[in-house]
Amino acid sequence: MGVQFGKNCIVRSSFSLRVGRTANVEIGDNFRITGSNLANPLCKNQSCINVAEGAKMIIGNNVGMSSPTIYVHESLVIGNHVNLGGGYNHTRL
Repeated sequence: MGVQFGKNCIVRSSFSLRVGRTANVEIGDNFRITGSNLANPLCKNQSCINVAEGAKMIIGNNVGMSSPTIYVHESLVIGNHVNLGGGYNHTRL
């Protein structure tokens, strides 16, 4: 349980990672995350990942994310070499 980070992780923005005490998070090598309305005008300024109590999230190697909003209630697996684009900002409706 807990959070394990691989090598060469790069964070280029405000980033919120909330992990429940009994959750398990594994983040692979070369993970990149950015979040800014200057980098992506469709998104809010903060990247947010929330992993609930007892949930499991695995992010593979060479994964890039731009302003994600991710909530994991049970499990999420993101494979290797995946890029995720801008998140949804409900405040701009």
